[in-house]
This record gives sequence, structure tokens and C-alpha cells, in this order.
Amino acid sequence: MDSRRRPHRILVYEAIGFLAILVLIWIDEFFEFPERFLKAYTSHPELAEGAVETFAILAIAATILLMTRRLAARLFHLERFLRVCAWCRKIHHEGGWVSLEDYFSSGFDTKTTHGMCPECFGKAKNGLP
Repeated sequence: MDSRRRPHRILVYEAIGFLAILVLIWIDEFFEFPERFLKAYTSHPELAEGAVETFAILAIAATILLMTRRLAARLFHLERFLRVCAWCRKIHHEGGWVSLEDYFSSGFDTKTTHGMCPECFGKAKNGLP
């Protein structure tokens, strides 16, 4: 699954939930279910009350959707990082720790070899740790 689509899916589910709440509010305003079941039926919907409730829910929904979008984007950004052990340089892959060489050979069909970068070569040549 494309990791860029997952945050979008979370936001869609949240938006559907808030839409369901809005639908229930307006169904209550027009059909007045609590009054009918409690025998205190009034025959006119209170549109102003429904409008205020709708505005409040939309304000809450916008805030929550923006916060969720930001959090999900950060979470999925961090998931793309490759965890490397600071001591032995093993790679965290599929729930376990494998050597750098094994990681590259299993996932990339690439053989590895060892070498020295110019900075490390200079340190080794001068006898520095």
C-alpha cells in the first residue's frame, strides 16, 4: 500500500464520522425522535438549534481533522526512516535486526563490499581514532 494514501484514508474516516453526527442531528430536528418516544411530541423542527449544533460540530471537526492530518503526516514521515544500531550498525527490518550487508542483499539484490571514505582514510593514515 502506498504510504502517502494512508493519512488520507484516516482523514476520510474521521470526516465520515462527523458527517454521520451531522445527519443524526438533522434527523432529530425534523423527526424529533426523543420527543416521540418520551410522549412529549412537538410538531415543529427548531432549525436555529440545528444550525448552531451544526456550526459547533463543523468547527470541532475542522480542528480535529487538521490536527489529525498534521499528526498522521508526521507519523508516516518518521516511518520512512531506516533504523540503524548506533553500535553495531545492524538494520531494523521486519521486526528483527540484520547486518547491513544482509539487509542490502535481501532487499535490493545488491552485493556489498567494504571501503573507507576519504575522511576516515585520513584519520587512519594519521593514526587518529
